[in-house]
Amino acid sequence: MKRESRLNQLDSPAQWLVSSPQLMADVSRYLAQHVQRGSCIYFEGELGSGKTTLIRSIFRELGIEGAIPSPTFSIMETYTTLKGLELLHLDLYRIENPKELALIGLDEFREEDWAWFIEWPENGTDVIPAADLRIRLRHAGNARIVEFPPELEVQ
Repeated sequence: MKRESRLNQLDSPAQWLVSSPQLMADVSRYLAQHVQRGSCIYFEGELGSGKTTLIRSIFRELGIEGAIPSPTFSIMETYTTLKGLELLHLDLYRIENPKELALIGLDEFREEDWAWFIEWPENGTDVIPAADLRIRLRHAGNARIVEFPPELEVQ
């Protein structure tokens, strides 16, 4: 039996109001279905809009257990799911020049089929892979608005 979504659709079919951790888990569960080897997802939004929280929740849906630290200071964190899917989480907030990314060995991840999750992708222009999917988050009072392409409409 298909479960009804608890998400509140806004003006666009790809714009959702998320007002609780349970609703964020619903979004994460849905987005996790679209993660595959070699995919690259950009997470865009202002500071504190919920990018890291959404990524952590997606990782939980993919089966990652234990601590999922924010890569704000480390810039990069890696994970492997029980099914062998390798996940790369980048937070480029502190990157001032995209060439800095060469210093952390980012090129070696291109040669493998890692799924990339990138916060602040505008700071890695011309160095990071092109996005297969862009997720935008923004504040709406105590809630968040999560936007993604219309072709990923939540059912």
